[in-house]
Amino acid sequence: MEAVPWNTFAQRQPELAKHAEERLAAAPCFLATVRRDGWPRVHPVGPFTLRDSRLVVTMYPTSPKAQDIRRTGRYAMHGPVEDTEGGGGEVLITGAAIEREPTAADRAKGYIIFNCSYARCWRPYTIQRTATARPVGVGMQVQTILLR
Repeated sequence: MEAVPWNTFAQRQPELAKHAEERLAAAPCFLATVRRDGWPRVHPVGPFTLRDSRLVVTMYPTSPKAQDIRRTGRYAMHGPVEDTEGGGGEVLITGAAIEREPTAADRAKGYIIFNCSYARCWRPYTIQRTATARPVGVGMQVQTILLR
């Protein structure tokens, strides 16, 4: 699966990218990485920001998540939601992350930064809700965009 820069994804899928950018601007987001022993690790982070049309996450250089990304280059990120039904909409992004030179403001806070490219993004959303005394359930449709 091809991982592309965020601005390329935004050009190819502007509606989905806009939705993702809105969700990622809130905190906390949840960043998943792969530990050295192969097990997943999930970290609250926030927020992901856009800089020069690139999706960026900041963290401290001694963070376990930074070590994981440096080692594997892979990440998955789930944006925040307001409630157990997905609130204003969920977003999950997977891709590759590359460490970049932090800005002076980042360095002043002790941060390092990673550019997060996009390989896959999905957004589940409600397609049917039954209004009865006893809820029957919520139908979900998943929108997945794969770049090959």
